[in-house]
Amino acid sequence: MDVAGRKAPTIRLRRLATELKRLRVAAGLTQEEAAARTGLDASSFYRIERAMNRPQRRTVTTLLDLYGVTDPHRRETLLSWLRDSVLTRPTPMQLWAAIDEAAIRRKVGGRAVMRAQLLHLVEASQSSHVKLQVVPFDAGAHPGMPGSFVLMHFADQFDAPLVYSDSMAGDMFLEADDDVTRFSATFDRITKLALNPAQSKKLIKEAAAEVA
Repeated sequence: MDVAGRKAPTIRLRRLATELKRLRVAAGLTQEEAAARTGLDASSFYRIERAMNRPQRRTVTTLLDLYGVTDPHRRETLLSWLRDSVLTRPTPMQLWAAIDEAAIRRKVGGRAVMRAQLLHLVEASQSSHVKLQVVPFDAGAHPGMPGSFVLMHFADQFDAPLVYSDSMAGDMFLEADDDVTRFSATFDRITKLALNPAQSKKLIKEAAAEVA
């Protein structure tokens, strides 16, 4: 994934993190207990409650289920705090994302949640500043399989490119030229194996229809 634009946690993300922690405490659960019951590793759970990570919508949905938040309006309000304005600001971030087909096929969070997520991808991909490609199963093994990463380039010439890598071993920020070059080459190979944006959008729509 290649992005341009960097920022600290937003106010809404901090609010979400604070509220999730409050709900967990009100439910009488420790961080370890909540993490175990939702299948999250302890370090990821810690980063979510500290607003260090932006959780996926399905993760927040699972947490709200665990904490007994059933009111639809309340749930939607909390989920709305996930929306990242960097894609809708007057000068939006340029996003080029490559995702594995497994990410759009594996059903997580229920059929309705999965379909909503897929349709959101389709909607986002229609923006001129968003380029989305799917690496199909037919491509076989590909360089992105070991783990996800974000390659960031910045408008300011004094800000050097940066790589963020997230894996079971933890998250890392890499700034060395060799690392940036290596991940850039990896991303280039992945996108060459991926479907083009039009084909990717068609595949995601088909996946959404299958879970309707």
